[in-house]
Amino acid sequence: MSLPRLGLLVGTDPPARLRLLLMAVSDRVCAVDALRASGAGPAPAAYLWTSGGPVPPAGVPYAAWLPEVDADTDLLDAAAVILTDDVAAADRIGRQALMVPASAPDPAATPVPPFVRRRLRAARGLPDTPLVRGDAAGWHWYPNSADGGLALDDDAVDAAIAVAAAAVTTGAALLRVLAWGTPCVTDPASAEALGAGAAAVVVTDPDDRLAAAAALAADPRAAARHHAAGTRLVRTRHNLRWSAAEMLRRLRLPPSSLSPIATVVSGLDEFGMPEGSPFARRIRAHLAALPIHADPPHAAGWTR
Repeated sequence: MSLPRLGLLVGTDPPARLRLLLMAVSDRVCAVDALRASGAGPAPAAYLWTSGGPVPPAGVPYAAWLPEVDADTDLLDAAAVILTDDVAAADRIGRQALMVPASAPDPAATPVPPFVRRRLRAARGLPDTPLVRGDAAGWHWYPNSADGGLALDDDAVDAAIAVAAAAVTTGAALLRVLAWGTPCVTDPASAEALGAGAAAVVVTDPDDRLAAAAALAADPRAAARHHAAGTRLVRTRHNLRWSAAEMLRRLRLPPSSLSPIATVVSGLDEFGMPEGSPFARRIRAHLAALPIHADPPHAAGWTR
């Protein structure tokens, strides 16, 4: 049985982020072939086009990489999906856009819902609504908002984020916090950089952030809403494997059925299961031990 083929119609070397997406696509058991302008060889079932590349053939679905310079708007409009690494551009384009993330959270980060956090805190004798606050300069644990923060060692930060009732953070650390599903208070610039709207984060002035986090921690319904929206944001905007799965879905290129293992792994990706979550690790470990295990092929000419 042959693999689904994705043809590349590129004018120049693809950007680094697009290369990473192609490697994620090849992990999903889809052959990726660079094509000459003549289109020699078997016709792919779908294409990926970048500015300056040959025009995709009519009637075949294709993804288009949004260039930094003006491109043929007709080609972009006709694309099944427009790929971009620009949050503002993705918001402007709307449903046709698909983010190719510039950064990704730690694969070990697993979203922890608020009700699970409450159980973990109760089981470990922790305060009811503790907060965590931090950024690149350091992290602190607040048993409650009235107490001074306790400095956290680096190896304790993820555990604190995973059980905190809410967090205050800015900059690159915001993605780390949202990857754990922690309801979060941040600044406008950090929220904008991740494409995080009011449903995903609370944005306030610096002097009000700790109080806003305490209010969020004390409101289970609001915390649950922010947890869900933040988790969805990370899955759909900052997860390369999910982006690869979604691109193939929109191009009507399902993963090959050559490998039962690939089918299971694809299902985990489409569900948004973090690659490093305990459940995903157990599933992959069990699958790897099966005699049917086979490593998926990678894109020809692309190296890790």
